[in-house]
Amino acid sequence: MHLRDELLRGLSPEQIDKVNSCNSAIEVLALAKDAGVELTHEQLEAVTGGNCYTDSKVPCPMCNSVDIAWVENSRTNVDEGTCRNCGFKFTA
Repeated sequence: MHLRDELLRGLSPEQIDKVNSCNSAIEVLALAKDAGVELTHEQLEAVTGGNCYTDSKVPCPMCNSVDIAWVENSRTNVDEGTCRNCGFKFTA
């Protein structure tokens, strides 16, 4: 079984539809956070299809951490970041 299938196992059809309707890893992270679930980087990569990266020298504007999960929004070609320290979301 693939990691993505394993992560989605046990979710209702409505929850799976919500995950599948997300347009970015940022949206998946927000959905998981709202459900009280914390995803690892590997889990996020599996669910989003691998368009997430974390190599960052850009600090979080809120807490100055460089532990940022980045995704490229394919619709806007803008990099979106979520701070893993404080949860703040921003664009670069």
